[in-house]
Amino acid sequence: MEVGLTLSVFFLICTLIFVFIAIFLPEWVGITGKKAKSIMEEQQDSDPVVKKDP
Repeated sequence: MEVGLTLSVFFLICTLIFVFIAIFLPEWVGITGKKAKSIMEEQQDSDPVVKKDP
């Protein structure tokens, strides 16, 4: 019983830490933030460089 309670508390603490990081530091856990999305959109909007065959 004590082992189950200990593991449950450990899981809860780990989950809360992950949620905290996901909210305040999303890039650390693989969530693309607003700034990264805006940069990606700017890069996609620009004209690609056309390579000429020699």
